[in-house]
Amino acid sequence: MEKNRLYFTVELRFDFRGQHHCYQSTLPLPWRIEDSHAFCSVLPRRLAEQQQLNAYAYEYEVMESAPIDVVAVPEALIAHLPPLPLPIHTFLKHYQGLEPTWRLQPLAMQFGLEPSPALFAALTEAYRFGQHE
Repeated sequence: MEKNRLYFTVELRFDFRGQHHCYQSTLPLPWRIEDSHAFCSVLPRRLAEQQQLNAYAYEYEVMESAPIDVVAVPEALIAHLPPLPLPIHTFLKHYQGLEPTWRLQPLAMQFGLEPSPALFAALTEAYRFGQHE
């Protein structure tokens, strides 16, 4: 895992041939998620790859239709979400509606800066400026 990235953990549970399977994966959390459908559609494949499952196997087809839950998020994000675990689509609905300010305090601390309202205002403006470029 890269040091300066934020990660979240997803979990996929399903029954296959009389056995209960539970796969978890910790993935990088993108700054923004524009297309939640496209984002969700690749999660079963990523989980299958980590479990070394063949994408053409019946088990993989079962995985594709199994619900995916978010079970862990960065500490700075916890206060902005309903209690975990959350279905992935519920998580994305909340995550997409957040202002980027939830990331500012950990970002300031990462660079050894003292968090303050003025610093947060400056970082927020820099982020908004970058969105328009």
